[in-house]
Amino acid sequence: MILPCGHKICKQCLDMKKNSKNVNDLSCPRNQQHTFTKGQEFRVDLDVLDYLEKNDFINIKCDIHQMNLIDQYCVKTSKFLCKDCTLDCKQCKNQPSCHIKVQQS
Repeated sequence: MILPCGHKICKQCLDMKKNSKNVNDLSCPRNQQHTFTKGQEFRVDLDVLDYLEKNDFINIKCDIHQMNLIDQYCVKTSKFLCKDCTLDCKQCKNQPSCHIKVQQS
């Protein structure tokens, strides 16, 4: 995800920051002086997705099914999914254009 300051953060880290109950304004992990509100929208970093598609050394485990490697990236939820999560993705309802294949080694 791309923050308003231009720095980047992964979706899971951004969600953890947003879900923090003690803070209303969030700060950039690279520069604490850059702040933003929890309700703000963020752009998906398409350059990172392109990089992941072109490189076959990525071995990221699924957050839900920790024995499975990620297989797809969901454009609607901005999350990486294993094959099981891809089949269960209720946001996309099996729309092929909603998921981007991520190569694995």
